[in-house]
Amino acid sequence: MSGRAPMPAPSDRLSQLSLSSTRRTFTLKSIIKRDDRGKEDDGEAGKGPIGLTTLYEPEGPSIVDLVFVHGLNGGSVSTWTRNGDKSLFWPKEWLPNDHAFSDARIHTFGYDSSWSHESILNIHDFATALLVSIKHAPSNHSRDEGVPTPLVLIGHSMGGLVIKRAYIVAKHRAEFAGVSDRVFSVFFLATPHGGSDMAALLTKLLSLSPDRPFVRELHRNSPTLQAINEEFPRYSQDLKLFSFFETQPMNYGVGKGLIVEKECAVMNISNETSSYLHANHRDVAKYTSQSDPSYITVRNALAAMIDQLRDNQNSTRERIADEQREALDAFLGVSDAPEAILSGVRSSRFDGSCEWFLQKDSFSRWRDGPCSQILWVQGKPGMGKSVLAGRVIDEMRHGLGGGMPKHCSFYFFSHSERSRCTAAVFLLTMAWQMAVLHPEILQVISRAAKLWKDSRLSMTDHSPVWRRIFVDRILKVKLNKTQYWIIDGFDECSQQSELLSMLLTIQQMWPLSILVTSRNSFSATCTSLLPDANVVSVSLGEDDSRQDIDQFVDSHIRLVPSQDEATRNEMAREIKEKSMGCFLWVRVVLAQLQKVHSTTAAQRVLESVPPDMDELYRRILKSMLEEQLDRRFAKAILKWAVCSSRPLTAEELHTALEVDLDDTIPDVEKAVEAYCGQLVYFDAQKKMRLLHLTTRAVLTNPATDSEFVVNKGESHTSIALVCLKHLSGLAVKHPRSSRRLGSDRENNPSQSPFTHYACMALFEHVARSKNYGAELYQPLAAFLNSPNVLSWIEHLARHSELTRLLQAGRSLTRLLKQGNVAQIAGLSPNIQVLATWATDLVRLVSKFGRQLTSHPHAIHTLIPPFCPQGSALHKRFASPRGLHLVGAAQPNWDDCSSVITYAKGETITVAACCERFFALGTLVGREIVIYDELTCQERGRLNNKEPVVLLRFGSTCRYLASAGHKSIKIWDLEKSEMVSNIPCTSRCMSIEFTEDDNMMLVALKNNHFVFWDVVNDELADEDRWSVDPRVQETYDFRSPTMSAIGVHQNLVAVSYRSQDLLVWNFETFTLHDVYYRETGSRGWDESTTSAPKQKSTVLSLTFGAAPNSNALLVCYFDGELVLYDTFDGTVRHRVSGVNAHCLVSSPDGRTLATGDATGTIRLFDLETLRFLYRINFHAEFLGVRALSITADGRRLLDVRGKQCRVWEPLALLRQEVVDDANSDALSTVSTNPQEEVDFEGPMNINYITATALIRGGEYVLVGKDDGTVSVYDSARGDLRQVLFDHGVTISFLEYDGKTGIIVCADQASRVVCYRLVTRPGLAPWEVDSVFEVQIRSAITQLLTSTVPGLSRLLVCTAGECFLYDVGSGSSPLSAAVANITWSTDRHRFSWAQHPTLPDQLLLVLNGRVHIFLWESLRLVSHGEVDAVPTEQMLLGEDVGVVMPALMPSAEVVKARILSGSPFFVTTCEDTRLNTQDRTEVLLWDGAILSNTDTGSGSSIQPAAFSASLSTKVDHIIGTFGGDLVFLHVDGWVCTIPLNAAEKDIKVTQHFFVPPDWISLNSHLIVTVTVGGDIIFAQRSELIIIKRGLEIERPSLASASRRSASSTSGMGTPRGSSRPRGPMGGRSRSGSGLGSSSGMGSRSRHGSLAVGNSSRYGSLAGLESARRLSES
Repeated sequence: MSGRAPMPAPSDRLSQLSLSSTRRTFTLKSIIKRDDRGKEDDGEAGKGPIGLTTLYEPEGPSIVDLVFVHGLNGGSVSTWTRNGDKSLFWPKEWLPNDHAFSDARIHTFGYDSSWSHESILNIHDFATALLVSIKHAPSNHSRDEGVPTPLVLIGHSMGGLVIKRAYIVAKHRAEFAGVSDRVFSVFFLATPHGGSDMAALLTKLLSLSPDRPFVRELHRNSPTLQAINEEFPRYSQDLKLFSFFETQPMNYGVGKGLIVEKECAVMNISNETSSYLHANHRDVAKYTSQSDPSYITVRNALAAMIDQLRDNQNSTRERIADEQREALDAFLGVSDAPEAILSGVRSSRFDGSCEWFLQKDSFSRWRDGPCSQILWVQGKPGMGKSVLAGRVIDEMRHGLGGGMPKHCSFYFFSHSERSRCTAAVFLLTMAWQMAVLHPEILQVISRAAKLWKDSRLSMTDHSPVWRRIFVDRILKVKLNKTQYWIIDGFDECSQQSELLSMLLTIQQMWPLSILVTSRNSFSATCTSLLPDANVVSVSLGEDDSRQDIDQFVDSHIRLVPSQDEATRNEMAREIKEKSMGCFLWVRVVLAQLQKVHSTTAAQRVLESVPPDMDELYRRILKSMLEEQLDRRFAKAILKWAVCSSRPLTAEELHTALEVDLDDTIPDVEKAVEAYCGQLVYFDAQKKMRLLHLTTRAVLTNPATDSEFVVNKGESHTSIALVCLKHLSGLAVKHPRSSRRLGSDRENNPSQSPFTHYACMALFEHVARSKNYGAELYQPLAAFLNSPNVLSWIEHLARHSELTRLLQAGRSLTRLLKQGNVAQIAGLSPNIQVLATWATDLVRLVSKFGRQLTSHPHAIHTLIPPFCPQGSALHKRFASPRGLHLVGAAQPNWDDCSSVITYAKGETITVAACCERFFALGTLVGREIVIYDELTCQERGRLNNKEPVVLLRFGSTCRYLASAGHKSIKIWDLEKSEMVSNIPCTSRCMSIEFTEDDNMMLVALKNNHFVFWDVVNDELADEDRWSVDPRVQETYDFRSPTMSAIGVHQNLVAVSYRSQDLLVWNFETFTLHDVYYRETGSRGWDESTTSAPKQKSTVLSLTFGAAPNSNALLVCYFDGELVLYDTFDGTVRHRVSGVNAHCLVSSPDGRTLATGDATGTIRLFDLETLRFLYRINFHAEFLGVRALSITADGRRLLDVRGKQCRVWEPLALLRQEVVDDANSDALSTVSTNPQEEVDFEGPMNINYITATALIRGGEYVLVGKDDGTVSVYDSARGDLRQVLFDHGVTISFLEYDGKTGIIVCADQASRVVCYRLVTRPGLAPWEVDSVFEVQIRSAITQLLTSTVPGLSRLLVCTAGECFLYDVGSGSSPLSAAVANITWSTDRHRFSWAQHPTLPDQLLLVLNGRVHIFLWESLRLVSHGEVDAVPTEQMLLGEDVGVVMPALMPSAEVVKARILSGSPFFVTTCEDTRLNTQDRTEVLLWDGAILSNTDTGSGSSIQPAAFSASLSTKVDHIIGTFGGDLVFLHVDGWVCTIPLNAAEKDIKVTQHFFVPPDWISLNSHLIVTVTVGGDIIFAQRSELIIIKRGLEIERPSLASASRRSASSTSGMGTPRGSSRPRGPMGGRSRSGSGLGSSSGMGSRSRHGSLAVGNSSRYGSLAGLESARRLSES
């Protein structure tokens, strides 16, 4: 930029200019020219960019943000660069390469401070620009969650003033508070805090050019500087301040001197450190080299400040890290740190070994070459591959060979620990190590842990771990540096091909190099073609390990007894020659030689040792026979060493052997060494291990000629018997108590260490046993019949090992299927016991898994009563002396866990599932109903405005796509709103979302495939799949019948009537293939295309849902199901007679569900089409309309007609359980077809819709949806008599015990009052109608007067309230005594009896409570009685008592009296889909209300404990003995004293309600009797829970805080100070809510009632509720 030209002046003025003026003009030109020349030197960037520029971004989280701010006439680059040399731009070129700054993020800030042109900006403007830049920069994000990154600001000259002014502004303005809070330190380089005399000179020099305000502000004592200097010390007291002043003069054109004097460059405040720099004003920020003294001074000060930051943050980081690591360990289940395994491997290596491998070119290229390589190291057993892997790990992690340390993770597969040989445990362990290495990965896993709702990860199959932990979370973290993974023993993995595919996928996402050791080659391991696999194979031979073997022999041969060195050397030579590269052989031989005691014996041993390993083991076994030791001990040791499911510790083995041998063993370690020391040893962790993998192979080989050969089947049977004997003993017995729940015992001090193994491994050994006989049947039956079985279940539940119960049930089933079992004499009783428990153990997990996990001791008392009456758990352990049920008619377990029924005439069209919800679409109502996936409760409704044809959730559960015949809609469930409405000229056949939910894929019936951008709500792309010349003539002008989209395969399959199946690749926009029904891929050879093939219409089709699946399932019109492989186009399997109208794959891609026209549901193994399970449902509907499987793969949604049933078939619980190579007994799904489930019965069962108590609960009035009202005997739970029949669903029931009047209302809005005449004994009761009225609108509430002699009935609709005199007679047109009419139905109101004044009733309306007289419905206001109020009067501001605590946004308000107490309760509900707090339950003291003026804005507050309790109450049940009885949101029935002060709140848990009871009733029909019985309406059954309130957990957390001892267990009865009734219960009265009816009736729009008492918050807040419901 050029300077301003000299101003032409009149000659008479020009002649008067002084010499100084001439020099001033000349100097100005010189300065501007130098300024311009500096810009040219800087290149295209000039002085540097304006704004905030990031120079360096560390790979991991940054410890600090350094921001460099230049000064007057400077630049973001030029100020910090010496002589324009870019290599001397020290913030960019030096600091990032300095270890002290490796984790510092570095920026420069530039602004226009040039004096070469006019400017209106001042220091304040520059400061504001600095704040805005920092605030909106990406670096403003937190380093760790909740921990902002500190700021250190470095200012040169005027830049320091800009920083100071910015800090002051940030303190003044709230919008910049986040920036000021981050500032930790400021460095001032020659900053004129007090101004500069040179500024005045510069102003004079620039006086002939345009104004520059920022220059004037640099004058000494300028107003700007005075204001800054006054305010900055006040705000900067907590900052670390450093001021550096110049000491060398600078030539500035018209003179030479210091630009900023020392007194102006320091502030002289207490928190300031000042120092000098041996440089002039410009060079305090520019340095000649890194050895420049000024640079060293500034650099060291900065480095020291960053070190202090690290020290300050270490404690916080360590605390957060410890908490996160604990959560990480618990979530991933990695209890044994990988370092412990590595330490054991490292101990087997001697110094200098394995160095030969590090020198190999293949290893060097793998280590130093491009990323994403696999180095596959193959070697035979015994060659020391594990030791080699350990050496490589040390090399990569520590750079022992001189290289740089790398990010290295590792895994050792080990056959001795079968549980570690799965892909799932591998993935979890690698995730654990990556989280330790990378905080950002730790964060995403921590977030996943908070949202995880399923069973413990370590018990989960590898598919959900891969999909939900790696694909959805970990792999989305960007890593820049190459990661190194070392995997040893890959051949021991039980899912080698799947794991290999996953590793290749990870390499596509990250820079990842993998080293694998295996006995097998890569080609033998990889059974299918894996494209893009960069694999280098290395085969280890004898020569490779020879150097290590020689070194090992040389170092150990001296321990061999010998008279001379020559003999010893000869032995060493022979060992080396015979080693054949096998380290194991060398170790064994040297160990034997060290035990001989003469040279001759040593030579004899050496000469007799064969090179073949099998012969070596046979010789060892022979020597064990010759030693004349107790062979029984040796056989037992080998049996446990070979067949135990994991290595036993010395303590565990000690107990096991003593029980097994019925003998005492003083020292088990010495015994093992003496009997089997050559084959078995204890490692550093005191775990018994075999010498090597080959040891197990030899010992279990029938061809091995030795008495010590281990027969696996017999050994497993023997071990199972030992476990049974131990578990049946006193070691695990716990006394049972039926009255008081104590705390769960975390550990039993007297418990044997072997107990845990016996509990875990019992049925694993049963499953592996062979030739079952009476020896196993009787002990199993005896154990299962004993109370010890409950302690066993409790132990498994406490350790979150419920899959062991599944395994046990399957093992018992397998046991019973053995041939000739029934013919074994004396086994019939035992067989019945085993058969019953085989079902119970599996159903126990599916029905009560969550309760068992959270309260393991509940198995003793709480769970058996809720099991079916025919179950072993119920028959053996449910007792009438404790908690028990009457009225429950379920004899056996069934697979149906929930039923959702819609009104007659409605049809459910489709179902869809995601991790949190499932959705149903309707035909007539044109709605989408959202349900909670866990509880099956309705969460909200979406108006689709047309029949719903398709539904599909996005992977994140945020978006839901729905399709009708005219449009496709996208719903944002977090906002509960439609975000896209896409008109369709052609019908939509299928919809899917991409994995990130950013794109929606749509296949249309006009042969078009559409990509819709969800984020921008626009069409992204589209194409036509039928235009390929090879198929255009056949398909382009046809209309397809259906399609399926495979997101993971990038394919869409389209079927046409009587045509071959077309498959199109929507990623490449090309035809993928055409599939013949018989042979699969059509191919494009001319000879093939003309070959005649049978063509058939497709009935249904779907893709395998697993990310790595190549499966395409097609069912043809004649019923044949065909599985195609889309990779090679082959037909893998086919099954005839399936006739599937709908197909669905489980999310993990392992299970296929089919539904046919007869209503039969079948489950198949998706990869093999092996039949697994069948559900035969005989009903009037023709067949299955739609199927969907929940995201966790545990539930199956079955849509037919107006019903959706939720099934939990056992075949879906296909957990991964590892087995040995010769047995499939441990598969949780048998290889044989499962038993068929015939679920017969009418679809339209008669649901209970209303109840009322007679004589305090001695009898119960029950109304049903068929219109009948009956009497039930609560003592036995059976039907006594049907009283009358309305023919229409009963909505409300009330019973007045004083008058004997039954008030009944039905859904036809007919209200009838009956007088009930009871008879003694079994004589029939009679009813007489005394009043009847027909209401014009739907009844919303019904209330009766409790005043003696005053027969009043209040009936409410949405728009009117009527008061009737029941004594006026029976007439459909009976006139009302009084009424209130609403102009609209928008008001949320509810009536309730006044709790303390029987002649009055309450109206809760619009946040106020009003008091009325029962006699006339007149309003009591200001202590006087007014006329029947109008709507306007009730809405007036001076009428009613304000209830400020009521939910202001409530759309449903219900008020009820708590009988027997002065309280009434309000329940407010916000039914909007996105509401955070949907339900609020508050208790109000009626006595306080009675003394409150009902006008003039008076108010009433809820009871003291009510607010803290409201979020914990799901449903108010009633009162009992002065306690409030309620259902907790976690499903427990609880009580709390009504007279408790807030600080004394103690919530007592009693028992939990089975989840399926709650899930089927949105508004529960439940009440409590005067005797403390809980009456529960469960579908069509009336269930009475007796003595449930006698079981207590008094140490449960209070409503505001949780006690440290709040865990379940069994203890002693409640305090004896309270009197007990004749049945052992407490002598106290109780009452329900008067009646359980009205809004509890079954909805005509679904089985979930209209008045939905939601248990949780909105869709956005369900995760916290989900976790609460699981606890």
